[in-house]
Amino acid sequence: MQRQLSTSIYHLTKHNIEAFNQWNGIVYKETTSNAKAVTKANYDVPELRMTRKILEAARGVSISMNSELSILKKE
Repeated sequence: MQRQLSTSIYHLTKHNIEAFNQWNGIVYKETTSNAKAVTKANYDVPELRMTRKILEAARGVSISMNSELSILKKE
């Protein structure tokens, strides 16, 4: 399960990077204020926030799994 989770985190990270590049492109192409550009980018690329949240949760689970595996190895 740990291996599968790590692989999923890797693939999700690739999607996160793609979403960030899209988001970043929108922010830097806008000629309005920075706040308006960020708001537009957040609206146009909602997957950036979603992938960040999922990655945070998955990393937490991965850390917990590593801790449990470490405890089991010591027993």
